[in-house]
Amino acid sequence: MISSLRDRLTLLSPVRTADAGGGYEVSYTPKATVAARGTSLSGARRPLADRDIPVRRRRFVLRYRDDLIFEMRLTHQDTTYRITDIQEDEQRRFHTVTAEELRP
Repeated sequence: MISSLRDRLTLLSPVRTADAGGGYEVSYTPKATVAARGTSLSGARRPLADRDIPVRRRRFVLRYRDDLIFEMRLTHQDTTYRITDIQEDEQRRFHTVTAEELRP
């Protein structure tokens, strides 16, 4: 299984910065680059304004990390993804992460 982790993912951590209105702005900074195996999933369509837009989804398998959270973002081949699901195996050796492409 480890030998099949041939893709490189960059994990991006959220950073909250206070703004002048009492709220905050979220930006993302690189946390780590990890080995993973990425596979494409069937596309989905998401409503936006008065039309549906296609959404690309991918599944990534990576070694278990105890700091992986839903608020993180993933970058793979210059595309940024939002995490929609995180599963771990019974031995806590690997995570299976499902993610959706973020549109710029």
